[in-house]
Amino acid sequence: MCAYITNVLYDTAILYACIITGEVMQAVVIAIAVIPLCRLAEYKGMSRRAALIICIIYCFYPVISGGCFYDIHENMFLPVLIFTFLLYMEKDNMTGILISAILICLVKEDAPVFLM
Repeated sequence: MCAYITNVLYDTAILYACIITGEVMQAVVIAIAVIPLCRLAEYKGMSRRAALIICIIYCFYPVISGGCFYDIHENMFLPVLIFTFLLYMEKDNMTGILISAILICLVKEDAPVFLM
């Protein structure tokens, strides 16, 4: 089983024939995870300042940001999808849960383990 969701990234990288397109897109995808993370923190009752601090910690965490320096990997989609899944779980939004769960399953063959 291949990573179907990664094909979106590869198709876009083919359109823009620049060597750093994939790296920039990976950084953008990883940075987008700040949006559901911040919303999740605010939904849990944290102040905007505390949510901002959590998002800054996420952005500068070496495991997250370090992956952008050397290789493109399909796991870049997991933070944004998992944070979105957790946000919908907290809000009891079944449609959002199902859509984000399906997208998580499309990332990699072992990604459904994160849903358990």
